[in-house]
Amino acid sequence: DTLNQGGVGLGGDIIPKRVYYYLGFEQDDVDVPYWTQFQPQAGGAALPAALAAQQGETVGHSTPTAVSLRLDFNLNHANQLNLDGNYNRVRFSNFDPGSTQVWAAPSAGQSLSGQSDWVRATLTSTLGGVVNQAMAQWGSDRRAYTPNSLAPEVFINGLGVLGGGGLAQHRYVSRQRGLQDDVAWSGHGQMLRFGGGFTDDPAEEEQQANPYGRYDYNSLADYQAGVIRRFQQTFATAAGSWRYDGAVRTGTLYVSDRIKLRE
Repeated sequence: DTLNQGGVGLGGDIIPKRVYYYLGFEQDDVDVPYWTQFQPQAGGAALPAALAAQQGETVGHSTPTAVSLRLDFNLNHANQLNLDGNYNRVRFSNFDPGSTQVWAAPSAGQSLSGQSDWVRATLTSTLGGVVNQAMAQWGSDRRAYTPNSLAPEVFINGLGVLGGGGLAQHRYVSRQRGLQDDVAWSGHGQMLRFGGGFTDDPAEEEQQANPYGRYDYNSLADYQAGVIRRFQQTFATAAGSWRYDGAVRTGTLYVSDRIKLRE
């Protein structure tokens, strides 16, 4: 593996004693190699030249980027506002299959692209023995896995996988939005807390197996002879039938009280 990494962080005050900032940036460049090696044949038989040529090293290349920003505002002696933001981006060709050696041709691999970002604002206020913290947050995560080839997948028992990948492009989008408020009061040996929140998390996902077809063969000899054991293919019955679109929404309320009975 090869990793090249660079980054910078800056921080300080914009207005002395009133406004502060922090900015961070990181850029990585990563190479992750893996090897295609088909399963050995009985009696040590040599593979046909067209199949043997698909063996060898494949290098997955990734370029993740991360940016973060924070701003702190001392509004007055009783109120402080914090703003946080984060952005992440990734591009990964020949996505790492999770093993240094695979039985699948490079054409059966896939690439990953995506990005995520979020912003959060927090206002903290104090008044005597009361502390109130209000927070609002927004975020999103978008990812797409794209097959290296749209050719049908070919699975040969005792050899490996040729052709394209078995999945269509996998798209995923998730968003998070939320509000929360927390109030804490302390005094006379008592600690009282109460608050609530609301979150709205919509998501979309699109994925389907075998949209371009899959051929199964019992052996290399059957593949060479064109004897198909099974063929599979999935068809969409309507526009959007491979797509999930939904949301999870939650609301919370809570109260807690702690009383000190004696020293």
